Amino acid sequence: MKQSEKEYLKNLIPDALPPWKAVYDNGVRRGKEIEVIPTKFLKEKGLKNGVELRLQRAGAGEITWRTIMGLASLKDQADGHLYLHSFGERTGVVIDELMVIPNILTGVPKNKRADLPKGTSFVLEDPEDWNLLAQICPIQPAFSDFHIGTANSVENTANAIKNGSSYTGVFAQFTWDYPGCNDDAEHMSGVLEALGMLAAKRDEKFVVDTYLDDGIPSYFLDMCSYLGYARLEKYIVSDLCGARYACSFGQLMDKVMPKMALWLALSEILKEEDQPGVSYIYSNCIDHWDHDLEANYGVLCNEVLLEVLIEKKYRTGISILPIPITEKVAVPTPEAIANIHAAARRVEEKSKEWETLMDFSEIEACKDILIEQGLKFFNNTIEGFSDAGIDVTNPLEVLIALKRITPAKLEKLFHPTTEGGMSEVKPFIPTSMAKRCLDEKEEILDTLISKEEFANLKGKRILVLSGDAHWYGMFVVSEVLAGLGVDVIDGGVGLDPIDALDLADESGVNTIAISVHNGQALDYAGQLVTLAEKRNTKYHFFMGGKLNGIVGDNQEPGDVTELVEKTSVNTCSTVEELVEKLSNV
Repeated sequence: MKQSEKEYLKNLIPDALPPWKAVYDNGVRRGKEIEVIPTKFLKEKGLKNGVELRLQRAGAGEITWRTIMGLASLKDQADGHLYLHSFGERTGVVIDELMVIPNILTGVPKNKRADLPKGTSFVLEDPEDWNLLAQICPIQPAFSDFHIGTANSVENTANAIKNGSSYTGVFAQFTWDYPGCNDDAEHMSGVLEALGMLAAKRDEKFVVDTYLDDGIPSYFLDMCSYLGYARLEKYIVSDLCGARYACSFGQLMDKVMPKMALWLALSEILKEEDQPGVSYIYSNCIDHWDHDLEANYGVLCNEVLLEVLIEKKYRTGISILPIPITEKVAVPTPEAIANIHAAARRVEEKSKEWETLMDFSEIEACKDILIEQGLKFFNNTIEGFSDAGIDVTNPLEVLIALKRITPAKLEKLFHPTTEGGMSEVKPFIPTSMAKRCLDEKEEILDTLISKEEFANLKGKRILVLSGDAHWYGMFVVSEVLAGLGVDVIDGGVGLDPIDALDLADESGVNTIAISVHNGQALDYAGQLVTLAEKRNTKYHFFMGGKLNGIVGDNQEPGDVTELVEKTSVNTCSTVEELVEKLSNV
């Protein structure tokens, strides 16, 4: 590494951090004090934990089935659990595990939630909320989004452990910025304390669960980097902190061969003798149509067939998560979830007829490449951090370094193809979303770049940012604008409205393009306008992405485009529309 790169890495670490061992030991102490209440699922099945279920199923060559659900209110969520259980009793389509997906504000300490933009889904507030979902019916809850990894890691992880959630996530979300929470040292100290709590429950087989697509890997160009990063997370969780670790992935992958290879590769390098290394595989949703939704069964069933065949052959202990055909356009209802599981189960019924027809040699060869090159990425990262002066035996320093480094920089510094000083990453196995974004950028530019009416954009300075953790929309917008000659200021992801305006002011910019996806569009727009009025500054706001939210007494998110427009924030449904509106400013 160049000296400038070493200095960049070392400067990621703040001058003063609390002693990590004291933080960790406090978590271990607290974890030992938690008395676990077995879930209704575990009690009725006679199981000690969810890992035991996975091992039993894998040993028998059977499938563990998982779903994901996050409805508008806690009551709706509880009713959804009951609906899915009753559907299973009636049809035999039994769902074993249910990932509970609350509002992002669950990941924010209670004393910081006031006046923050509201997203979709409910907020877990009190210990009784976790208990309700753990005891309402015999489906095993997995408290996933916005638990460990968040600015509220300690409280949420304690509640998940107490209420018998064997898999607590989403660890990869430690790199996210949470509304109103800007202290990285405080944030990572909470994550470390929560890791100590789960380490204390290692013998009871509590697992730190991650979802790679929600973290740094979703920005990578190479799937080998995906695998190397997963090993890096396990290094923090297991090697340094002594807790169990399992990873999940899949939503952003549309090519089944490398996706199945990544599954087998991750299982091979992450599994332990008494625990699977992979948690769940999420169905591809980037190929789903947002019209004629029934056609999405074709994409789903094709992939589920291969997943069932792979699991029955290799017995990794993964759970399969089929995604509803409505995912592209709306938060899935319990009915939509039940329907897709019914379809997946009919696929499983016919899978045996395919077993003798299958040849997995190409998948296994790809798996070997992923392991070889992915572990090089992992080793390069550890060695590079150490050479730069980051204490790689201190989990707090490693967490903060990963929180602050840009994903593109991480991959470029430590990818095997850049070891010899090459300036660009050359993927061994390209990721789906990176390729799609670059292709989309080229397609849009081909239609815009020759149009004279957009020539006035050249040289303009525009701030582009994401109001949540989603990166791809912002990336495409930035790349297209840069291709048209705009001086783009990269605001990054997860910016609160006040931070967006502060960055604009610091950069001397009054035009801001915001990408949003988590249901906070209307609140975000309202706060931007209110803050702008207080500053007595004229800004030009443009918002795109997924402009939805809970309005009035509605139980499901609806389109809020017209309401956002009434705040005086311009809305854009396409990048082309954004370019056209920007050219008129």
